[in-house]
Amino acid sequence: MSLRDRYITYQLDNMDSDGIYQLAYDLLLDGYSDSTDDDLRDEIVENYDEETLKDLDPTPQKTLYDEVVEYYRQPNSFIK
Repeated sequence: MSLRDRYITYQLDNMDSDGIYQLAYDLLLDGYSDSTDDDLRDEIVENYDEETLKDLDPTPQKTLYDEVVEYYRQPNSFIK
């Protein structure tokens, strides 16, 4: 075991559960920093299921059908 491995183990052994939780949170936050909401939705469904996505993101997502209907109802709203 290298000095690096022993030092990491020492730090983890001396952290309380709040410290370990914060470390994990920070690592995950950094890992998802470049992810879009669509990327996250895809990952949630892939790793869990649609129900978990609904629990975490209760805002209804527009389907292609919804967007087409909205376009024909308000075509000028899509012009930027």
